[in-house]
Amino acid sequence: MNLLQKIRLYFTLKKSFDELKKEAKKEVVMNGETKPGYKTTEFWMTVCTNIVSIVGMLKDVIPPQTAAIIIAVVNGIYGVLRTHAKKS
Repeated sequence: MNLLQKIRLYFTLKKSFDELKKEAKKEVVMNGETKPGYKTTEFWMTVCTNIVSIVGMLKDVIPPQTAAIIIAVVNGIYGVLRTHAKKS
């Protein structure tokens, strides 16, 4: 692959990436307003992950420290996603 082909590939990928970023920035809206938290997929994935982590910890499938880390990370990600969705 010569230099010209690499440059063309770079700009093609950059254009595609920019289009994906624009799509990702669109808010999920319902009747012109952001969905309530409990109606989002992110919320239910967070709840399910928390429940699985707690049950796994109680049944000694995963160590308590690992369960705490999983729960903290997932809840933190959910908080960031909701903040991003709600900002105007």
